[in-house]
Amino acid sequence: MAQKQIWLRVLLGLAGLAVCHLLGVIQFAIVAATPFPAAFVAVSVPYIVKDVISVVGAYLVAIPIRKALAAGNILEEKTKAAV
Repeated sequence: MAQKQIWLRVLLGLAGLAVCHLLGVIQFAIVAATPFPAAFVAVSVPYIVKDVISVVGAYLVAIPIRKALAAGNILEEKTKAAV
């Protein structure tokens, strides 16, 4: 797998994480009638580092799982599916 693809996949995972955090902060700010910066510090900041590690870790765990599924013919590779 190309190095560019790896970073793109991790970057897309982090972008999804950012969207989740943003929506959570907006929801908390509205429900708790809290200013946005205070809501961000209260509900997002404590979890950002753990969530980033989780996204990267999930990607790293997915690589051997995907290879094992492909080796057992449980998962079709792109090249086989396209034919």
